[in-house]
Amino acid sequence: MWLYRWLIHVLYVSTVEKLDARRRKSLAQAVPNLAALVSDPARALAAGNIAIGPQRRSAAVAVTGSLMTIVFWLPIALAVGVVKDGFFPDAAPDPRVLVPATLGAAIVLSTWYTRRRYRGGRCVLTRDGALLTFAGDTVFCPWALFNAAGRTILFFERGSQQFVRRFIVPVCPAAVPYVEARREEIFLFAQGIEVTTPQFRFRSANEAELRAWYEVAADEIGELLLQLGRRLGDAMPERALTPQELRETASRLAPAAALDGKGWLLASLTRLVFPPACCDCGGPTGTLQHFAAHKPLLRLGRLLNVEASECVWVPVPVCEACQQAARVRYRRWVFKRVKTAFVGPLFVGLLLLPLVAFRNPGAWVAVELGILFVLSLPGAALAYVLARMVGKNRTAPVRVERYAPAKGTVAIRFRRPGYAELVVDATRAAESQNV
Repeated sequence: MWLYRWLIHVLYVSTVEKLDARRRKSLAQAVPNLAALVSDPARALAAGNIAIGPQRRSAAVAVTGSLMTIVFWLPIALAVGVVKDGFFPDAAPDPRVLVPATLGAAIVLSTWYTRRRYRGGRCVLTRDGALLTFAGDTVFCPWALFNAAGRTILFFERGSQQFVRRFIVPVCPAAVPYVEARREEIFLFAQGIEVTTPQFRFRSANEAELRAWYEVAADEIGELLLQLGRRLGDAMPERALTPQELRETASRLAPAAALDGKGWLLASLTRLVFPPACCDCGGPTGTLQHFAAHKPLLRLGRLLNVEASECVWVPVPVCEACQQAARVRYRRWVFKRVKTAFVGPLFVGLLLLPLVAFRNPGAWVAVELGILFVLSLPGAALAYVLARMVGKNRTAPVRVERYAPAKGTVAIRFRRPGYAELVVDATRAAESQNV
């Protein structure tokens, strides 16, 4: 299994994804009038719609198409070999014709599969909202939906910190019932919180998940949607909501941040707002430090905490001085544990050395000290590995863990007392301004 994962990582993440990433466009390249759109979005969109095209994944199409051609060709050739006697009882078909025919059928099937698999999506910006299109399904999101406090959170490919498959953005719960999903831009098949399509779905009434299927990077398109929503989403669409739509939306509301009574802050990643102060010293700062929150794999209280490779990065305000102090604390903490594991056996050996020399005066003391020195090395190496694993949580100004991908939440704990309450107050104040 590990060999299979390693091959997939080398083939796709390290090679194919890098080649396809070079074909992505920056937001300025995809939107020629970006400056006008940012400065006066209402006027820019009144002049015409702005379309962001699908991602072109030529390398993935070529590699996957070659593999699928082999996968399809083998069963086709085998099936033809089994049934050819029934269809051609008198004379077997010429292999010079049979092989190209079966191979051509396999190429047609693989081409059809890869075109469907990597066709990408389109994002069309209009004066009323954003249209997200994929495979004939179109989701209309009014600008009021993206008029919400928070930021875009990226979900990276497993085993990578560069390639994004999906991202989530905060949304305004009051605008959720106005979202519509249509097939072929005509048939309405989902509305409000029930909209679930390959390119768009609601995690809750406060968050929406989108696929990174566009020619622009996920963080850029996510921030653009939020920026336009905050500029254009002051008014709701002119449509009366039914009591059922209001109840369905209210039932899916999720708190942005809350304390669990044990010092841990349970927070939504997209809607979490930090005060402009360092979480360690409390001084004003605009410097952010990113901490990895991993998905828990096996957890038994405080004794055992095994984490999976899937993670998300949480930016937390930490000033430069506190970051440097945390690095010094970490190095001292690791050195102290390694020193204890290395010197401990030597100290015990020196205490027992007089007893050995008394019973055997001719003992070679230098050899015994050398043996104790060699025996201390594995313990010091093991202590170094364990200290590096544990020391980051013990000395860092922030502990981030228990990442829940399905909910988009993490658990955060700060060294500084009272900072968690400040985060809760800042998050609630930001949300109250967008209600």
